[in-house]
Amino acid sequence: MRKYYTPRNVRKRIATTKLSSQVSPWYILEVFVQASAGYYPWDILCSLISACRECSVARYLEVVSLLDDQSRMYTGHETVEQVFVHRQTIALLKKFPFTSSDLAKTPRETAIEKWSAAEASCKTANERIRSYDRLELPSWVHHARAAVQHVLGDLTPSLVMKIIGRGKHGPGSTLSSHGNRLSAYYKFADLPYTVCSRATPYAFAAMSQDPKWIEYLESTGRRTRLPPNRHAHLQRELQIMSQCVEFENSDRITFVPKDCRTDRPIAVGASFNIFLQLGVKAYMQDCLRSVGVDLTDQSRNQRYAMLGAKYWSVNGNHNDRQFSTIDLASASDTISIEIVKLLLPSDWFAFLSDLRHASGTFEGKTITYEKFSAMGNGFTFPLESLIFYAISKGVHKDNGWCFTPNDFAIYGDDIIVRQYTSQSVIAALIWAGFTVNTEKSYISGPFKESCGEDYFLEHNVRPFYLKRELRTTGDIYHMCNWIQFKNMNHKFAECLIPVYTALVALIPFYSRAFGPM
Repeated sequence: MRKYYTPRNVRKRIATTKLSSQVSPWYILEVFVQASAGYYPWDILCSLISACRECSVARYLEVVSLLDDQSRMYTGHETVEQVFVHRQTIALLKKFPFTSSDLAKTPRETAIEKWSAAEASCKTANERIRSYDRLELPSWVHHARAAVQHVLGDLTPSLVMKIIGRGKHGPGSTLSSHGNRLSAYYKFADLPYTVCSRATPYAFAAMSQDPKWIEYLESTGRRTRLPPNRHAHLQRELQIMSQCVEFENSDRITFVPKDCRTDRPIAVGASFNIFLQLGVKAYMQDCLRSVGVDLTDQSRNQRYAMLGAKYWSVNGNHNDRQFSTIDLASASDTISIEIVKLLLPSDWFAFLSDLRHASGTFEGKTITYEKFSAMGNGFTFPLESLIFYAISKGVHKDNGWCFTPNDFAIYGDDIIVRQYTSQSVIAALIWAGFTVNTEKSYISGPFKESCGEDYFLEHNVRPFYLKRELRTTGDIYHMCNWIQFKNMNHKFAECLIPVYTALVALIPFYSRAFGPM
């Protein structure tokens, strides 16, 4: 039998079959709202139905804001079904890529404003921190500096060589590799490599550590002249390496979809800068793991969020040792230069400064950054995790509070500490120039959220985000499978069954494929 008729290919054809008409996201929301009508206050139910009938993103987001505010006032007497319905209503269309919207500003315009506000915030933080005399600094700063030194250790020349030797090409776009040329194979082959001038010595050192890399560069035919002394090995290497790099001192600022309200700003950097930055990332991750911050595993944060929600009250009494989840707004874009300079040892600050882009281009203009690094920089994530760890530890040490791995969890800007310490940690974060995201921070109460998991008491009430248009049967299968999986594991998700039934009904009977999960 021809391969065309194999079960695998038949399933593939079924999954990619286009629907007769695109499914409106408002139809899905309305089905869910009508099936769950008893769990909404009357005014919110009317607003939701009105939003669905008018296809109004603005009205839907108003309801989302009201339900978000209510989640901070839960008393623990609410039913799990009610909380799940509210969370699902908030999430269902929040990240949907609407092609048209009645919002006053487009997601890109909102993102540009937030990016500009973050730069202004960094500038304010830089000026304020520079104005401080060392003796006037908050006392927790000295403990935070000691914590950073303890994590990173001394930066010796041998350690620098070890770090850049761990460099690698990442999966994202660079200034010299984009489109479908994003694998390491293409990034090694796309010559000339782009690098900022300050990072050039590190780039040459990274290439010189690998004889096969030098041999490859020689084979590309980019050498235009022979060195004066053919026996000078180092001179010959430096010459071919210099002919295979191109200086790019500014990265490129761009935006990618985040949710229906705003896009996410990212920086597309030079290929060799990112290569070196990822070496720093690998080293920092190892260092942070030794103090209880594992950036390769989110389960610790998720478990602490569950414990914080479950034990918010003990024997009917408020528990001030419950875990509080703190989230920061635009954390990557508000890491100011001066806070990094203040907390990191001077040699580490200089080393990381050499590997970063000090400016970016946007709409034909070159902008000198007030931030130290942005999303897109290879070491931004471990650097911000290190800073938040150091600030949290500094505050605890300064107040004489216990700070063991049983008292905190940090994953990027998802910070978890005990409630009785949370306000002091928040005050220190604000002093350092960061902004708390009140929409996603839960200091007290039976609801907590961290690292992609939502908990009400001990129940995981994480909802489904519809992030793509439903154009094919495969898109419907994707959503139906999630509903079925949630319903099999949690009885409180039965409110999704009407949505499942309505979606399956959209697939022609002859195209339906049923099987085990």
